[in-house]
Formats: sequence, structure tokens, C-alpha cells
Amino acid sequence: MIAGLAVLPATLPAPVLAATAEPDPIFAAIQVCITAQQNADEAYARVNRLLASARERFGAGDDQRRARHAFVERTLGCDEDAYTDGPSAILWDAYHNFADTVPTTLAGLFAMLIFADGIEQRGDLVLDDMTILSRFATAAEILGGGAA
Repeated sequence: MIAGLAVLPATLPAPVLAATAEPDPIFAAIQVCITAQQNADEAYARVNRLLASARERFGAGDDQRRARHAFVERTLGCDEDAYTDGPSAILWDAYHNFADTVPTTLAGLFAMLIFADGIEQRGDLVLDDMTILSRFATAAEILGGGAA
């Protein structure tokens, strides 16, 4: 095990040392995603609670669908899709910003990998169309002392 340490550099590469002087922007991007996810989850949860309440009041059949949606719309002040569109758009933008952010520290790179995996584990496909893999590579090259 100690022999393996011989392959480690004696000092951190200059880009790593320089990057640690400032906060890594990936942590802020992750926090924005977490907050946006909570807000979107709350909006969807409120709509789901209202729909459940409407089913109890008016019934669950197709004949009562119009009454259920009217109840939800009156309560929210708008259509349920319009109510959730805002928080969903903010979350989408937060995920895009996250995917476009290049970590500047090794801890940030690990945090980005872990957070991206969490998004995948949730079953969200939002990162599929984004260039996040190139951000991982760019950060790894910079942190490893290579050129990006």
C-alpha cells in the first residue's frame, strides 16, 4: 500500500493550488439545484394533495374529471400545469447551469460526480442531453495539471 504512494506527485499541480484559493462554483450550482428541486417537489406535492382532495369531494370517475380540475384550478388560481411549469423551468435551468459548470477543486469534482449520480438514481433523464461528461473531463485535466 505504501509503495502505491510513490506514484503520487510531491506537490499538487499549480492549477489545483490556484483553484483552491477561490470557492469552487460547483457547490453553488449544486445548492441551486437542490433548492430548485425542493421547490418543484413542493409544487407537485401541492397539486397532488389538491387532486386527492378533489377525488374525495367529487369522485374519481371520468364524469367528475371536469369538477375535479375546476376545483384544483380555483384553489391554485391557475391550471395545475401552469402552476408547476414555473418551478419546473427553474429546475431545468439549474440543472443546465450545473452541467455547464466546471469544478475547480478535486472535492468539487467528486461532489459533481456524486450529485450527478444522485440525479440519475432518481430516474431523472435531465442530464442525458447535456454535455456533463466533457465538464468532468475538463475538470480532471485541469486538476491533474494537464491542459484543458
